[in-house]
Amino acid sequence: MSTPKSPLIALKSYEKSREIPNFLGIMSQDCHLPPSLFQALSPHVMEWEPGVWIFDLRFTKKFWQIQAQIQGISGPAIIEQILNEEDALDYLGVLAKHPWQLVFMLAEIKEQARSSKQELIHLEGPFGQSLLKQAGWTAWHTACQTFCAHWETIGSKQFKEHRLASKIKLLQASMKRLGIPGPNQLPVSSFESMKRRFGKSIATLWEWSLLEARQDKKQIQGLFSEEEGQSWGFPWILSTPPKSPKIKRHLDAPLLAWEHIEPVLKADLDQLCQHEAWSEDERVCSLEWQIQLFHGKSVCLSINFRNPHSLHEEYGAQETAAQQARYAYESMSRQQRDRDDDLDLPDDIPLVSWELTIKEKIVIPPRLKQLFKNFEDHKHPSNKLLNLENKLHVPLDCYQLFPSFDPMEGFRLRETVKKDCSIDKLWLVAAAERPLYFYEQEQAMNPSRYTFKFLERTGRSWWHEANGLEDRDYCLAIDHKQQAAYWAFKQKEKWYKHGIFS
Repeated sequence: MSTPKSPLIALKSYEKSREIPNFLGIMSQDCHLPPSLFQALSPHVMEWEPGVWIFDLRFTKKFWQIQAQIQGISGPAIIEQILNEEDALDYLGVLAKHPWQLVFMLAEIKEQARSSKQELIHLEGPFGQSLLKQAGWTAWHTACQTFCAHWETIGSKQFKEHRLASKIKLLQASMKRLGIPGPNQLPVSSFESMKRRFGKSIATLWEWSLLEARQDKKQIQGLFSEEEGQSWGFPWILSTPPKSPKIKRHLDAPLLAWEHIEPVLKADLDQLCQHEAWSEDERVCSLEWQIQLFHGKSVCLSINFRNPHSLHEEYGAQETAAQQARYAYESMSRQQRDRDDDLDLPDDIPLVSWELTIKEKIVIPPRLKQLFKNFEDHKHPSNKLLNLENKLHVPLDCYQLFPSFDPMEGFRLRETVKKDCSIDKLWLVAAAERPLYFYEQEQAMNPSRYTFKFLERTGRSWWHEANGLEDRDYCLAIDHKQQAAYWAFKQKEKWYKHGIFS
């Protein structure tokens, strides 16, 4: 009896790749992927070629990242578990930051005739980086040809197939003459120099291939915007989604004030839950609210959720969806008031009808809910955070500790901290004695009404001349009368409050 093949990389133990990348590529000999797999990972899926699919995980990565934290595993590991739940699916998957890297690497894997029953490769992992560096020009040119076909499909005005083919031949001849076996072994050059020699399209694909290696790499902006998608952006073509549930409403009387619109809209959201094409396993990512104004104009409003949201869990209340709809409606109302005065229209125009449509969604099958503990535990802090962010008008910022003796530099936005920045346990101990809330400006205080307990001595960074080289002894200042605790320090015989403990 043969033993099951072990995974190539132990993703759960690979600490540097704990976060879920933006894109997932799947290659399988099966002509069709299971619908449950499509629906659980992302509402945006593209069939790149027969047997190859690309998933845009940016719409669901935070949701699945939080679930991974609850399970105590890495982000890529939870994607691997979801894929492996399909026992009958033989696949080879690649995780990457950019879809072109998926196309390139899957072409390289196909060129090597590599086969695997169930294997997931992370391009930021050791094996993924090695595979990326060793990839040759044959796979790169194969990927370019498929890319050209999709570019032509979307009708790019700037794309000329014969020009690109001639530039590819020129690149092949140049690389053969220089003895360079692959794109990632090409000496680091600038985008402009590649553009001058081989044209904009080749330079763009070359730059996308080197996103991990380039020190001066930049984010590709507007990756799927209408303008970029029709010119030099990635040619993303969505697979045909299933039929979307929708509810139409013709109002008995025109409505203008939100307090009158809200209860009717909540009733329609409850009706969506009862729709035959909508189940309690589904979570909505975005709604389309097509409203008809009194003067005949139609306006389409997008109701977007930062994390997949369950309408069934709020049946009878629908506070989250109604709150996001309110933000969209108020924004539209402000635009109506700010339009040109010479149109001779009233400032506010009431609604007479609307249509509510589920635009994007994912489906969490029951077996996945059973696989992951605390998946539907609404009291779990991580799930509370997801629900809170869905209700807010702006996204929540996530901060993490940063090693510094200056307490005001001891935390930074998570996105700005380098992955190789390690936090020693001593910094964690110091952070536990610091408050969550800082005053923008220190406040003078009368020490006679407080009880003090020494916490730590901090120092300012010597290169910050404006701050000087002062050290501070921070204490816990307890006001028993007000039942409050403050973060305080003494300077020149005066006491100041710098923060408050929750």
